[in-house]
Order: sequence, then structure tokens, then C-alpha cells
Amino acid sequence: MMKLLCCSVKPKSLPVSFITRGIATSTFLSKNHKCKLLVVGGGSGGCSVAAKASNKLGEGKVIVLEPADKHYYQPMFTLIGGGIKKLDDSFRPMQSVLPALATWVKDSAAKFEPEHNIVHTSNGDTIEYEYLLVAVGLQLHYDKIPGLVEALSIPNGNVCSNYSPKYVDRTFRALQNFKNGNAVFTFPNSPVKCPGAPQKILYIAEHFFRKSNKRKNAQLHYNTALPVLFGVKHYADALWEIVKKRDINVNLRTNLVEVKSTTNEAVFENLDQPDQQFTVKYELLHVTPPMGAPDVLKACKSLVNEAGFVDVSKDTLQHQKFSNVFAIGDCSSSPNSKTAASVAAQSQVVYKNLMATMEGKTPNHVFNGYASCPLVTGYNTCVLAEFDYSLTPLETFPVDQSKERFSIDCPDNSFNCKPYPTANVALTNHHRFLMVGQPYKIILNLEMPESEHNGKIGMFTVCGTVKDYGHIEIATSCRMSMLHYKSDLLKTILTFVFAPLLIFGYREEKQLVTVELFSNFLDDSNHPATNIDITIHCRDIQLYSAQLQVVANFTGLRYLMFNWPVLSAVIGITTNLFFILIVCVLSWYHWDDTEWISDIRDRYQQIVKGASKVAAIDQTKALHPTKETETATKDWLLDEE
Repeated sequence: MMKLLCCSVKPKSLPVSFITRGIATSTFLSKNHKCKLLVVGGGSGGCSVAAKASNKLGEGKVIVLEPADKHYYQPMFTLIGGGIKKLDDSFRPMQSVLPALATWVKDSAAKFEPEHNIVHTSNGDTIEYEYLLVAVGLQLHYDKIPGLVEALSIPNGNVCSNYSPKYVDRTFRALQNFKNGNAVFTFPNSPVKCPGAPQKILYIAEHFFRKSNKRKNAQLHYNTALPVLFGVKHYADALWEIVKKRDINVNLRTNLVEVKSTTNEAVFENLDQPDQQFTVKYELLHVTPPMGAPDVLKACKSLVNEAGFVDVSKDTLQHQKFSNVFAIGDCSSSPNSKTAASVAAQSQVVYKNLMATMEGKTPNHVFNGYASCPLVTGYNTCVLAEFDYSLTPLETFPVDQSKERFSIDCPDNSFNCKPYPTANVALTNHHRFLMVGQPYKIILNLEMPESEHNGKIGMFTVCGTVKDYGHIEIATSCRMSMLHYKSDLLKTILTFVFAPLLIFGYREEKQLVTVELFSNFLDDSNHPATNIDITIHCRDIQLYSAQLQVVANFTGLRYLMFNWPVLSAVIGITTNLFFILIVCVLSWYHWDDTEWISDIRDRYQQIVKGASKVAAIDQTKALHPTKETETATKDWLLDEE
């Protein structure tokens, strides 16, 4: 009997228009489908994992549920709004980008039933799956701002938005039609796909106004609901310098609540004091709409968290409750910045963990929250922001990416082009080094001079990546550290006290900075650790030396013996000698029968007999108390002595 993984129970006729090469479509499939893996969403994340999985599992075992005819590359929308690209450049036919070995069901999800491994479609179809990948992205809520939809429907209007292919062409026309007045750009009080995009169009618009000689008549305002200009301070500091240099007014904690297109007015609220609202007259208004998880996800309470996002582990991207469910991209609850670069980084993790789950193994590949946001600051400049879950910069290029640059290439013989300090430590020559099941601490000790330069660096990040003999990443960890602070007064006192030692070279002004990369590392029997790559994400750091320590987390007697071996040896030897001495003494008393020992024994027996006689006399005296008895007793005692 043949087992069908994607099957139909009510076949329909095949339209001629769908006889094409490439991916199979659902037009000729019935209303009941079955598959090994169901991918809901045909965006970047869904396409990427579906392609890898279908190549692994084979033809017909993967279904992609996606209603759209076009696949848009959404990061290009900013360039379209700035007049750099055309809308036609940003999309391809959906059929051309989906994997040929997968089955495309051209429909949208209407209901999730993860308890029964079923998804219902809007057309009434039912899809039964063994494994599910949710990749439906975010839903745009233009309608949540009163008057916004009406303003966006005005032909050649001055209200625009880069976040939808329906409206993105309006932006550049609005820039061209701008004469003078306020140009206002907003950031909503909600999660946002590509959080840097609202700023990108702001900087491009400012550059456009300069090129077209309109800048002196334009007052640019950036009203953001966030309490900061950018979430990562390393890049926010650089962006603050840019907005100050370009005379851009930034209003934090300011949220758009209404658009009055008839009078060209926008109403904002102060999020710190919601009862306070103010109105701004605009000549150009670029709106980033509120966004959120799709309604179909929110309706399935068992699948999502309180905010409506798929409740997955931020490390493995596997669902917290349903082990056969994964999520990728903007719809997941992982707290990373929602960018296309994050999707690219997640796709490898999701695919490997998904395959491991199918094979009955525990998912062990970890997503570190990597996100990249190329903050376009004009038509030919950019600030490339790269960071992880902890908002720690994870920069790729050997230059300071927080600086606005025309190019991030590393010129030959450039003085400022410095690589990160790196090291590769071989734990063993392709043989096991660590014991399976034994937790270890992996510690990096940095000997750093107490120089003014190191003091100005402040916090820096150290990353360690453990690899096996095939250079496959087993575990990655990043930790932040810095020199211990010393006040000027304390430095002066210490310099005065240790001046003789410092002069003759017996002491140096340095510190030992300890960075604990892994506190409880466990080796994998299938992928034993053989190498550790160390990278210090600070190009200008000054070091004397670095030492890597791999320390086993022992407990009890093993802990004592490992940390104090000399003391343990002394205690052990002393204890053994003590017991040996006791055994010798007891043996000697038991077997030795010399003359003086015999005298001691006789004397001991006489004392025992004398004590017995005294006890008997005392008893007699108690019964017959006479003087003669007392005298006789005393004489007897003298004789005995």
C-alpha cells in the first residue's frame, strides 16, 4: 500500500493555465491535504526553510500555505520611497521563488488547531501535518489611526508610508511635491518590522531636500514612541550626532493618534502623560503604521503568548508547549529586532532543530538574537548596526560601524583598519578532551594595563565559540567586562605606596580581568569539543596577555582534592598514619608479655582486690559500727600500702 504524504480525497479538474514547470500548486488538490511539514507563510523565512526541508525530505512532503501572487523584498521599500529603486524591482512572482519540490497551497490560514495537528484555510480546506513552521510575519494596522486610511487614499497626497507596496510609491512623489513647512516622520507605539526604517526615510528625505535646494525651507521632525533614538546605545550615540548636525528635531515618547487630512494636521500624544495631546501642521507626513501579530494567530490562545506572538524558546525557536511546532521571523516571540538579517540567521537554526526533532533528537542549535540594520543616512552613506539579544554590538567588518561611512571596505595599509583580537585554542588533537556529563567552566583571564586608553574604552565584549573537529559550532557565548574602576585619589595613594616596587620593576600598573564565558558547559558525545575561538569585540583594547582556563565544576571530596591537592595529600597521609599507629599500639598491648607489664597487671589486680575489701568493710561498718573494726581497717590499709 502506498503511503501518500500530500494527498487529496476529492480530485478536481486541472485548469490549463496551471500546467507549468516548477512548483506544484494547490488548484488541482482537494480540500483535505496531508504533509510531513507545513510552512504557513511564503516570506523570506518560510521560503528559506521550505527550500532546505524539501531538498532533505523529498518531493511532495512539504506544503507552503501562502495566498499572495508576489513575493516582495521589503527592505527595498526604503529605497523605493527615496526614489532610488522602482517598485517593480522589489518583487518576483511567488511561484518562481517557492521551492520546486514543495506543494504550494494558494490560500491563507483561517484557524490553527495545534492540539490536533490541523490548519484550516480561508477557503475551507483542511491541512493535516506532522510538523508545523509558522512564518506569517506581522499585520499592518493602518486603520488603528483615525483618518490615516482616508489620507493615504488621496491621489498625489502629502501623507505617505513605506511599509506597504500599496502606498510606497507615494513617498517619493510627496518629497518631490514638498515646498516648505514641516516634514514629520513617525514611529508607532507597537512592535515594528525593521525598526530602523522610519529613520532611514527621514535621513534620505533630508538629503533629498539638500540636493533640491529645499532644506532651508523644511523643518524636519522625528516623533517616536520609543524612549530612545535607537535601541543600541553604541549606535544611538552616533545617530544623535547626525540628527544634531542636520538640525532634525527628535521628540521621544510621542505617538501619532489621528490624521486630519482636510487641514493637514497630525495629532500626537505624550506617552508619559497620555492626557496631553498636541497638533502639528504638516506639509509632508510619513507614517509608520502600528503593527502586531496577525489576528489568526491571536485567536489560537494555546499557540501564542499574551501579546499574540508564537510562544517559542528564544534559543531553539521551538514552541514551548508543542514540540512539533516552530516559528521564524516577525511572528515569533523571540525578543530580537525584527529584521530580514534576523530571519537569515534564524533559518539555519530552525532548519537544523526541525530536522533533529524529526529524527527524535533534542534540538541543540541556538539562535543568539543576531540582527542587522543598515541605517541608511543618505543617498550614499550608511551606519551598519549589528547586535544580539543583549543589544551588544556584533560587528562584521574591521572598522567602527557606528560611524557614518561611504564605504565599509578595508583599504590596504589603512591605519584605522584594525581587526578584532582573536585566538583559536586547540583543546586536543581531534580526540576527546572533556568528560561527557561533567560540567565545566570556561574562563578567559585578560592581563590589561591600567592605561588611560583602556579606561576610556569602558565596557567591551568577549565572545567564545566552541567547535568540534569538523569546525561545527557547538556553543557560543558572549560576555561583557571592563577594568575595575579606581578613583584618582586611590590611584595616587597606590602609586605613592608602591613607588619603589614600580620604579625597580617588581610591580606593574595592570589588572587581571576575568571573563567567565561558560559557567556550565557540557560536552556532546556526538560532537566532542576540540577548539575554542575567542574574539574580543574591541579593536583598540590593550592587552599584556590572555589565558584560557577550562575548569571542571567538582563537588564534595573531588572539589577539595582538585582545588587544594597539597592539603588533601597531607590530610590523607596523616589520617592513614594515625589509623596505622592505633592498630600497632593495640597489637602491641595485646601480644607483648614482658616482666614489667606483668608487674603492672599484678598491681592492677591488687588494687581491684583492695577496692573490693574496702567495699566489704564499709558494708560491715554500716551494720556494726565499733571502734575495733575501724582500727583494724586502718591497720589493714597501712599494711596494704
